[in-house]
Amino acid sequence: MNFYKIEELDFKSPVSGIKMRLLHGQGMSMIFFTLDKDAPIPEHSHPHEQIGTVVSGAIRLSIGDQTEIVQPGQAYHVPPNVVHGGVSLKPDTKIIEAFSPCRNDLK
Repeated sequence: MNFYKIEELDFKSPVSGIKMRLLHGQGMSMIFFTLDKDAPIPEHSHPHEQIGTVVSGAIRLSIGDQTEIVQPGQAYHVPPNVVHGGVSLKPDTKIIEAFSPCRNDLK
């Protein structure tokens, strides 16, 4: 299949207040996140390169030793194996992230 409706993709809820819808290709993954206000993004790292953007709402995001408020119209990059985490600052925050290689650990 080559075309998808985001609202029909399988979803997971890794922590309370965060819902993620997953789309996997052969060499990359895309994840569509919806976060409640004050939902935590636990600090973590992974071997995947990650690029994301906030579509609506806002998050406070720490990547390594840098912390920023990320709002619509802004993007961010997380290199492989760098610790990152944060918190959602507004209700119904929507984020899109791409990962390479594919996030097989989330299938």
